[in-house]
This record gives sequence, structure tokens and C-alpha cells, in this order.
Amino acid sequence: MPKIAKFIALHSFRAGTGRSSLIANFAPLLAMEGKRVAVVDTCLRTGNVSALLGFDEKAVPCSFHSYYAAQCALWQAAYEVTARTGEALSG
Repeated sequence: MPKIAKFIALHSFRAGTGRSSLIANFAPLLAMEGKRVAVVDTCLRTGNVSALLGFDEKAVPCSFHSYYAAQCALWQAAYEVTARTGEALSG
């Protein structure tokens, strides 16, 4: 029997509620438990999860924002962050 993926979605109408901080710390915890984790930051206003995971803006030429604006393919907006797991928790 195939495994069914589980999704956790965070949403808030207000800015500054801590969505990005929560997911940038919760995702690495799940990964350290051996879970396969994908984070998709769909916030079109700020979208700063990549910065919280330790990426420099210049090192991320394609993001979900770029994909949404038809500037790149979706696969180009995917980045491996396994090696950065500890960075998110230590910051």
C-alpha cells in the first residue's frame, strides 16, 4: 500500500504573526526525526523562509515568487536544505 503524504499548512491574514519563524524551526525538527520535508513559502508579500534557513538572497536566483511570475520552472525553485538543518535551529 503506497504511503500517503501528509501536509501541514500555515496561514494568517496578518503579517508578523510568526509563520515563517515557526516553519523554519518546525521543518528541521521533522527532518531530524527522519521525515521527508518540503517547505513551500507561498507568501507573495515577504516570503522570507529562505533567509531564515540560511540562504543569501543572491544565492537563490529562482524562488516561488519567480515561478509564480513565470520567470522560471518550478523545479528551479527547489533547493536542498538538509545540510542547513542545524543552522535554522541555532539562529
